[in-house]
Amino acid sequence: MPVSSLPIPAHYGLRENAVFPDIQVLDMDTQQPTAFELNLRESVVLITLLGCQSCEQTLKQMKIYNFNAFEFDMVVLTFLYPGVYYAEDKIARHNAFLKALSISKKFIVLEEAINQLEITSFPTLMRISPDGKVIGTYLADAHQIAPHFQSSGIDIAS
Repeated sequence: MPVSSLPIPAHYGLRENAVFPDIQVLDMDTQQPTAFELNLRESVVLITLLGCQSCEQTLKQMKIYNFNAFEFDMVVLTFLYPGVYYAEDKIARHNAFLKALSISKKFIVLEEAINQLEITSFPTLMRISPDGKVIGTYLADAHQIAPHFQSSGIDIAS
């Protein structure tokens, strides 16, 4: 598939100017509940589904970027859906993809958070302004991710 040059808006998810809700998350490493807080700069939130092949392809594609060089916070929220089979194996596999990235903010979210975010397809990307408002909700398949990580028209790769 060709690489898209512009972000592709999703037909689902929180709309522009909606306030990003307070959601409950679990730390990816410890699986303990923790507070999810946005920082005082733009956040890019990738929402993935545990065991989703398209999500894994997107995470593989993202390995080329040095997220520490960007002027936004990169966050990955992984949906652990009810009744998932082989959850430990899938979490370990997913975590291996995440460890290849320079991202420290990675969390597990449950069904309630996915419902609050109005997400119905994976992977999805949301851009959140420093004041907590949604800039946009976008499709985030591997071939659609590059426009989100361009700075002045130039990719910032590792």
